[in-house]
Amino acid sequence: MKNPEKYLMVAVMALSSSCCEEKVTITTRGEVARLIAEVVRDSGSGVKGCTTGFKDVPDNSALCSSVKYVDENNIMNGYKDANGQKIGVFGTNESVNHAEISKAIVNAIGINPKYSGCSGAPKEYWYSDYMDALCDNGLINKNWNAEASGNVNSREAYRLARDAGIWRKKHQSYTK
Repeated sequence: MKNPEKYLMVAVMALSSSCCEEKVTITTRGEVARLIAEVVRDSGSGVKGCTTGFKDVPDNSALCSSVKYVDENNIMNGYKDANGQKIGVFGTNESVNHAEISKAIVNAIGINPKYSGCSGAPKEYWYSDYMDALCDNGLINKNWNAEASGNVNSREAYRLARDAGIWRKKHQSYTK
């Protein structure tokens, strides 16, 4: 072997690019519930004796207390049928888009959702007030409107939850 250092460097580069990169995945409703509960809940997250009434959230499961918290505090709720009746499903494994996580974060930290045009979302869209509230408070930028129906990845969800937690600590007297 003429240059063993070169081969070693190539092997290290190959390993680091294939096995050790941060994996960015699509975020689910269950993951968002867990993140939000961790950021805004004041008490512990124990699951002992936890029940939610959702078919897809087993009693005493790892997500039980988080889902229960976001549901009871109207941050995120389970699915409803066409008549607005609860169907007993939270959708823990369903992906979350930018519009949905915007609404959840606004509800979690108590910002008043109102249209300002900041996010660029058209006023007639249901999520425009939520995206504008986040944009007005520096938590998202105008590019999010272009991605409103696009799925949120884990990196975005963690960043938004972290920033929402920081915002909440700065503005606690203004939140619910």
